[in-house]
Amino acid sequence: ITSGEEFLKFSAKLFQRMQAPLQATGPPVEMSVGGRRVWRMDLTMRVDNNFNRASEIATIEKGYLLIFVLSSPDQTGLEDLLQNMNSLHFSRSSE
Repeated sequence: ITSGEEFLKFSAKLFQRMQAPLQATGPPVEMSVGGRRVWRMDLTMRVDNNFNRASEIATIEKGYLLIFVLSSPDQTGLEDLLQNMNSLHFSRSSE
């Protein structure tokens, strides 16, 4: 796996194959966080017969996978969490 997009596509296939409580609702999309290009995939998450909204945000940094998993019981809460991702900053040493 060499990119956040590749990881998220792999995850979506794995979730589907395993019939996991997490299921992708669409393909990964590119976005910016802290001035870096990352990949986001939206999901539904089944918890005790309720459906939560979730997003996985992934990138590869220095050969390591960096992933954030955000979850909320509703879309508005998820959008608020996604807005908070804009407060992240990467130091120059991580370039």
